[in-house]
Amino acid sequence: MKVLCFRYPRNTVTDILICLLCIFIITLILINGDYRRDISCSVTDDAISSFLDENGWIADIGKCNFSEKIIPADFDETYREYSALQEKQGFNIERYKGKRIAVYSYPLLNFPGYEDSDNIYINFLVFRGEIIGADILSTSINGFITGAVRNGNTET
Repeated sequence: MKVLCFRYPRNTVTDILICLLCIFIITLILINGDYRRDISCSVTDDAISSFLDENGWIADIGKCNFSEKIIPADFDETYREYSALQEKQGFNIERYKGKRIAVYSYPLLNFPGYEDSDNIYINFLVFRGEIIGADILSTSINGFITGAVRNGNTET
């Protein structure tokens, strides 16, 4: 069995450089990896329930669909329209350009005109445990996307 060893000349400058390198690597891991902590503890059922109650929505909380998404650093026309939809509701997704977020989707049970439909979903965009955006999406052939906040609800 062979063992690989690494030896370096011990002096103060070398020790300081190695410590700084370790601190730099740890900082990078913490900065870039903290979204995992946020996704695992994520948004609570209470926050989602509160949002639903405040806006008069009824969703099937037991049927959550989770995904991760990176908000693009540069918005194309579609993202500019989506950002405008979020702004009408009081959300600002432009602050999260280039960030990894969690998306939670739930079947929506009481969207007007679609109460018996199984293709209407309410989506929550979550960053660091905070809801940063929300929308309602129809996955039917003539689908639509609209805001989830009742007073800012405009179809696009």
